[in-house]
Amino acid sequence: MSKRTLVILEAPWENSWDDKSRPLGMSVESFFNGLNSINQNHHVLHSRFYDSSSFEKALNYMTAKDDQRYVIYVAAHGSNSMVHNMKLQNLVKIINGYSQEKEIEGVLFGSCLTGNSKDHYADMLIGGKTKWVFGYKCSVKWFEGTLIDVSIINQLISIRRDAYYSEIGIIKHFSNALSMFSNKHDMGFDQRDEAVNLGIDSVTLVVQPNGQGKKPMDVTDELFDID
Repeated sequence: MSKRTLVILEAPWENSWDDKSRPLGMSVESFFNGLNSINQNHHVLHSRFYDSSSFEKALNYMTAKDDQRYVIYVAAHGSNSMVHNMKLQNLVKIINGYSQEKEIEGVLFGSCLTGNSKDHYADMLIGGKTKWVFGYKCSVKWFEGTLIDVSIINQLISIRRDAYYSEIGIIKHFSNALSMFSNKHDMGFDQRDEAVNLGIDSVTLVVQPNGQGKKPMDVTDELFDID
């Protein structure tokens, strides 16, 4: 069985209003290379993107092998409707187009606020091979968000194929990943600029398991209600 490939598409992290001390050139790449050096159960590919054209070129290059299973990780500043300088709707169309042919199992958005656009998340699952999309409803802190993303990838990069035939099989892996973190720690801020903790008000998970007649489902509520 071939190893899965984690495809990291990362935009530059310009200094923002909430953290003027961020160094230029910071990247999530070393976190995931570290994870892979421990597990050694997947490949890691990383590329910067700057606009829609460079995003699609990088995605095309890094998903060139037809016999691979991919997890896509988009790391960039975000809003309800944008990722970096791309419209979220356009980014969704690009990834969904590739998932018609490539086995893109899931998409993780390391981007603020995109989780408020659940309809766009659902659109990414329609007609393709993608089973899950995860992201944040809040303006998540960079370090806290990256650690959560590492934990999610650690779980989902080794998921068994048969787990993709039920909602609960997918949800359990995300629940395990998030259970490592306190739900009392401020992980970011909502759109009213109030602090939020890890829970249904800060993240979104939409899934579509394998099987005839399955449709995208927002399972965020179930994510924090599993024994």
